[in-house]
Amino acid sequence: MRLWPSALLLGAASLAWAVPSPSDQWPARDAGLDPAGWSAAFPNSSNLLRRNLGAQIEAGDDAGARQSLGRLAAMGYALSPAGQDQTARWLDPVIRNSFAANAAPKGQPSEAGSVPAEFGLVEAITYSGSLRIASGVTAQDLLISRDGRRWNRLSLAGLGSITGLVRDRKSGLVWAASGIFEQTPRSTGAFSGLILVDPRHGQVLRKIAAPAGVVPSDIALGPDGTVYASDPLNGGVWLARPGSKVLEPLVPPGRFKSPQGLVVSADGRMLYLSDYGYGLALIDLPGGQVRRLPGTPAMMLDGIDGLHRSGNRLIAIQNGTRPIRIAVLQLAPGGRSIASMRVILQAPSGGGEPTSGQIIGGRLVYVSNARWDLFGAGGEPAGSERPGPTVIASIKLVESR
Repeated sequence: MRLWPSALLLGAASLAWAVPSPSDQWPARDAGLDPAGWSAAFPNSSNLLRRNLGAQIEAGDDAGARQSLGRLAAMGYALSPAGQDQTARWLDPVIRNSFAANAAPKGQPSEAGSVPAEFGLVEAITYSGSLRIASGVTAQDLLISRDGRRWNRLSLAGLGSITGLVRDRKSGLVWAASGIFEQTPRSTGAFSGLILVDPRHGQVLRKIAAPAGVVPSDIALGPDGTVYASDPLNGGVWLARPGSKVLEPLVPPGRFKSPQGLVVSADGRMLYLSDYGYGLALIDLPGGQVRRLPGTPAMMLDGIDGLHRSGNRLIAIQNGTRPIRIAVLQLAPGGRSIASMRVILQAPSGGGEPTSGQIIGGRLVYVSNARWDLFGAGGEPAGSERPGPTVIASIKLVESR
C-alpha cells in the first residue's frame, strides 16, 4: 500500500501544515503494519496517531513527535495534563493552548427522560409513535415508556443482551440486535441475531439467527428493507435481506478492528460504518467493497460509537476520543468524502458515555451516560461504584441563527 508521508510544518506561532492525499484503501486488521504505517493508512485516527507518537518517542524521533503532537492538537484531541507532562519537551505554547481549547466544554443538551437504575445497562433508544423503546443490555429485554420516566420490560424471553435498535418508519416496528457479551447475565441458550418487534403489542414478529460466534450489535435499515449489523468482537458486517432467516456476510470477519455504528445512504447504494479505532468506512452496496471515507487532515474521525444520518449529513457520537464529542459531518456531493465537520457537543459533564439514539425533529435524542465500565462478567458490578439512572438527552443539530 502507499504510505502517507506527513509534511506538517510546526512553529511557535502556528499550526500550519500541508499533507498529500492518502489512499482510501482499508487494510485488514491483521495487515501487520508498523505504527507509522497504520497512522498513514488511517490519517483521521487519533488512536493510531498516539500509537505512532509513542513509537517516535521511543525511537528518539524528536521531529516526528513534534509533528504528531501538532496533528493531534489540530484535529481536536485534548491531551491529558499527565500526557502533556510526559511530552513537555516536544510541546510549544501554541500546541498547549490548542489542547486546552480542545478540552473546553461546548454545547448544551437538554434532558429528555431517564431510565431507572434498576434496569441496568442501556445502550440505545428509539421512538415509535408515542412509545420510547430502550435496549436493555443487562436486562436482556426491550424497555418501554410513554413518558420517558416510567419504564416497563416487554418480557421477551430467551434473548441475549439487546444493543442496537432501528425503527422502520413505514410500519413503526422496531429491529433490535440480540447478542452475547461478557456482561450478559443469562448467556446459556440466549438468542443471538436480529429480532423484529411490534412494541405496541409486545410481540416478536421475526427472528433472524446469527451464525455461531457472530455477535450483532449496532444495526441499520436500508430503503429496500435489508437490515445490516456490525459485529464489534469479530470485525465483520452482516445483512439480512427481506425474507431471510439467517444473517449473511457482507464484509467478512477480520476486515475491521471494531465496527460500531452504521447507517445507509439515502439512495441505498452505500453503507457508512464507524470502526472504533480506525475511523469511518464506506461500503459499496450490494457488493461489500470497503474503502476509507476520507475527511480533511484536521478531522478526528475515530472513537465513533453511534452513527446516524440526516439528509446529506452524518451525526457521529464520539465516546472513544478525548474529549467525548458529538459532531455533524457534512458529506460532499456524491457522499464519498466528508466536506466539513462541526462539533455540537464537547466534553459533556456528568460522566458516562453517549452511545446511540434517534434523530427527531432536527434534534438528536440519545443515551447520554451509558456505563459499560461499571458492569463486569454476567452483568455483576465491576467495582464499588453503583450505576445511577440512564439519562436520555437531546441536542439540536442545526445552529441557531
